[in-house]
Amino acid sequence: MNYTVHEIAGMLGAGFRGHADARVCTVTNDSRRARSGSLFVALRGQHADGHDFVHDAFRRGATAALVRQDRHIELGTTEVGTTERGGPGTLIAVDDPLTALYDLACGHSVAHGEAVRIAVTGSSGKTTTKEILGSILRQGSRSLVSEASFNAEIGLPMSVLRMTGHERFAVFEVGISSVGEMERYAALARPDHAVITNIGSAHIGRLGSPRDIAREKGALLRSVAPAGRVYLREGEPAADLLLAGVRAKVVRFGSNSTIGYERSENLGLDGWSIHWEGLQFRFSLPGRHNLDNALAALTVATELACDPATVAAGIEAVRPAPGRLRVRRARCTVIDDGYNANPESVRAALAVLADAGSADAVPRPESGDRAVRRVVVLGPMLELGRYSARAHVDLLRPLIDAGVDVLCCFGAATRPLCQAFAREIGCSGSDRAIWTETMEEIDDRLRAIVLDGDLVLLKASRAFGIERLLPVFGVDPQDREGPGDG
Repeated sequence: MNYTVHEIAGMLGAGFRGHADARVCTVTNDSRRARSGSLFVALRGQHADGHDFVHDAFRRGATAALVRQDRHIELGTTEVGTTERGGPGTLIAVDDPLTALYDLACGHSVAHGEAVRIAVTGSSGKTTTKEILGSILRQGSRSLVSEASFNAEIGLPMSVLRMTGHERFAVFEVGISSVGEMERYAALARPDHAVITNIGSAHIGRLGSPRDIAREKGALLRSVAPAGRVYLREGEPAADLLLAGVRAKVVRFGSNSTIGYERSENLGLDGWSIHWEGLQFRFSLPGRHNLDNALAALTVATELACDPATVAAGIEAVRPAPGRLRVRRARCTVIDDGYNANPESVRAALAVLADAGSADAVPRPESGDRAVRRVVVLGPMLELGRYSARAHVDLLRPLIDAGVDVLCCFGAATRPLCQAFAREIGCSGSDRAIWTETMEEIDDRLRAIVLDGDLVLLKASRAFGIERLLPVFGVDPQDREGPGDG
């Protein structure tokens, strides 16, 4: 992104007050991240209005701010801040800054069409697959990869605006939470290749049903031109709905479909050893679902004619993202998977827990050969609508199959599950099946029952911030380095 204020105003059909030739090279909606050359987009959020932070953005060096017409005069007649030029910051007035952000990104997307674009969506695994593919492509080519989970109405435009026109590849993550969004996002990303990791029940409370989710996600595949590629997991139950109207070549990925894939060895919490194209390399993310994500990335890389040695190096460079099955070893071994939760991702995490042998856990010094206990701390899964009650109770069998010894739940939605677990294991007391109303209450209970050497899984929807429980197990919650799934 490299525009003058005058050029941005022209693209948006907007008026401005300030320096026409001031140059903008980055965009942010967080005043704390503003710097020289930034365009601060003043968005109204659930808890705050960005217009109240325009002064702070300019104080930190922002070149210009995108503001609503009805706030433009007010901000323009007060001292909203000073830029490095020594004068008031430049204001660009529009009807709606969020719509203007999208329109600006669309214009930029059309003007910077040189890169091969890959868009990744799905009910779960989007961020991980995007990060794996990005790690591969960065090894041998200049590539842009969307940050963290920048995948929706704010994050996707900002990712697109980061394109400079010099990239060979651009990888975008695309997420939706309501009907009608995918078509708009596909028009923005303009993918040459589109990947759907899977179709599950994430956001089903807003999207309606699994069939509705598949139809909505399928809009990304339909946007790909006939010369492009679309990628589906082998055996995807919703394949017919996803592929209706698709013009591009369909490529499957999976253990039976990914070209060059030979076999892999499960290393438990340490991930996988993968054999592909005559090479053997380590992949550090645990879980069968993460192997599927790696196979998706390998398949795309093959279609892009990437060098196999470069692909292997990219896979080996991948590290767990914060809150996504990141293994933290302290007085307990903690599987930190609290970034988000839906029925499919909870089952996947429980499968990782089931696979984890005692060799993966930290031995309890004072007890020698004590068997490692599997402890699950589970919070509610949100945005499931009318499916919520059933979805939570349906986790009972996966919990039992995973050999869970202690289940600790918080939040009203999890109470029937906790009660069913207690009945299933014949536990009349409260030492193995614990439920509390709030996460704060579960903190106290955990401190009383968790033993050194326990193997602990943390899982809940993002809104709960379950990583705040990490200190209970001797883990620093601030130590969450890694690439930014759900």
